[in-house]
Amino acid sequence: MREAITSANNNANVNADVVAVGAYGTDTINFAIVGAGVHTISPTSAFPTITDPVVINGYSQPGSSANTLSVGDNAVLRVEINGTNAPGGAFIVNAAGNTFKGLVINRFFNASFNPGYAFRLMGAGNTIQGCYLGTNPAGDTDLHDTGGVSVEAGGSNLIGGPSAAARNVILGSSGNNAIEITAGNGNTIQGNYVGTNAAGSAILGVPGIDILTANNTIGGTVAGARNVTFSNGGLGINLRESAASDNTIQGNFIGIKATGDATLGGNTTGINLLRAPNNLIGGTVAGAGNVISGNAGYSITASATDGLIVQGNLIGTNAAGTAAVPNNGGIAFDGSNNTIGGTTPGARNIISGSNSGYGIRFSLDSTTTGNLIQGNYIGTDITGTVALGNIAGGVQIFAFQEPTGVNTIGGTTAGARNIISANGDNGILLQSSNILIQGNYIGTDVNGTADLGNGASGIFVQDNDDTIGGTAAGAGNVIAFNGQKNAGITNSSGVYLISSGTGNAILGNSIFSNAGLGIDLPSATENSFRVTPNDLGDADTGANNLQNFPVLETVSSSGGMTNITGRVNSAASTTYRIEFFANDVIDPSSYGEGQTFIGFKNVTTNGSGNVNFIAMVPQIGAGQRVTATAIDPNGNT
Repeated sequence: MREAITSANNNANVNADVVAVGAYGTDTINFAIVGAGVHTISPTSAFPTITDPVVINGYSQPGSSANTLSVGDNAVLRVEINGTNAPGGAFIVNAAGNTFKGLVINRFFNASFNPGYAFRLMGAGNTIQGCYLGTNPAGDTDLHDTGGVSVEAGGSNLIGGPSAAARNVILGSSGNNAIEITAGNGNTIQGNYVGTNAAGSAILGVPGIDILTANNTIGGTVAGARNVTFSNGGLGINLRESAASDNTIQGNFIGIKATGDATLGGNTTGINLLRAPNNLIGGTVAGAGNVISGNAGYSITASATDGLIVQGNLIGTNAAGTAAVPNNGGIAFDGSNNTIGGTTPGARNIISGSNSGYGIRFSLDSTTTGNLIQGNYIGTDITGTVALGNIAGGVQIFAFQEPTGVNTIGGTTAGARNIISANGDNGILLQSSNILIQGNYIGTDVNGTADLGNGASGIFVQDNDDTIGGTAAGAGNVIAFNGQKNAGITNSSGVYLISSGTGNAILGNSIFSNAGLGIDLPSATENSFRVTPNDLGDADTGANNLQNFPVLETVSSSGGMTNITGRVNSAASTTYRIEFFANDVIDPSSYGEGQTFIGFKNVTTNGSGNVNFIAMVPQIGAGQRVTATAIDPNGNT
């Protein structure tokens, strides 16, 4: 083998067992070793560095054959390179345009933790296909002590490919990744089993894929490009630092078996990003979505990361999106201008089944702005009709420092609507200011009618100056059926605000059939139904300043309209927006909820804080009841 590499570097031919063929171009090293079975080459020192283009073709050894299976790997590999006596790495490639096929490479352990990789690529345009790196020739035993592939210079290398024959089985070691790209852009990693056995059904490897460069593609939109990626106790895929930008991760199974129906078990995190901007996970075209399930941590974590797009993925489910294959949690991220989902059906993520954490956990600081969470199903199956809830809750938004910019959950178009339902605790836990929550279904199915309530409140608000709903068409949320299924959780309402939160505007929503009040402003003076009575002049303080509610006096119909009279007592000389709602069933408290928004009227109190009003709204149905809310100029509702 050593002589063949040396001869290939020099464009010369050697013996009949290992033959380098070529002249002043790309040479080919073929194998014709006498005898049946696996032939093991055991170098006693490092091979020469490859300095001239060469094809090393393990399939040329008689009895070898490439994989033909779409799931699993039935390759028969007859050339094994055992590095027990030659620590440090197998092939150092300092040339462009090399191809390596059909090799088994293992046991290149380096006690000093220098890169003990099967391949160290320092040139561009190299191809590695059909190899078993770090396993035995059957692909079922971990002989890792060897990293897989390290790209250290060059770029545009291909590791695997979309054909069955191109699939590599690649393990990492305790000191080296299965695949590591530290320099060189535009590499492609496709069709491999990373960290698993050749069947893609069991764990073998340790670290997964680590990338520090740009414009790399991991996976693809055709089934053959799918990587099955796993790291036992580590990160499945890791993108880190600012140079790791504009990478695409598509069509992979991360943390789940090659059959797409059960966990491999053990990834700490499926995909991790650290200060890595402008990357794409999934996509809107058919086949672009990843299945990221069965991970011991969150499926995706992104820290100090901007411009991330996460679209079209199945997170916490099987490959059909019909049953849970739980992660600990769904997506945890911080940064600005990130998009989770989108407004087209292809952009929708299914984020469900977390066995401990939230569907989405979003952290903010003072600079955070422009993040969008849109069009996702959070807590349901792919149809939006079957409960696959996240145990901790649907969405948590937590501010370390209050943001000055606006971040949005949902939107005013139907495509921007999130379904946030069937989760174990709150649909949304809101612990930040300047969050806009619009157009979502929280506690219902995809049609906004069937009961898929969250275990606690639809929205639990612990901060100031947020907007739930709005005045534009489509801005209102449907918040229903929450808190009915978990007797152990108290304070379960449509929207629940803690006492320190003020300036939270709740506008134009459809709130009904929740266990508690539609809008709950807790106080020391609340009654057994948790209703806080009005106080003269509205001078009390607390959640949303304990804004007084309108008192309705009469409701009548004439000329196809409904006439409502009532009064408000609150702060003096102040204009309030009074919103009216029709309800099929009145709340047991006799206050609320607010099922169907039917109109509003702006009124201004006099110097004593009083105003009487008459409002005309569209005709309500027979037997329906009218309720109303009051919103002050600061949004207190």
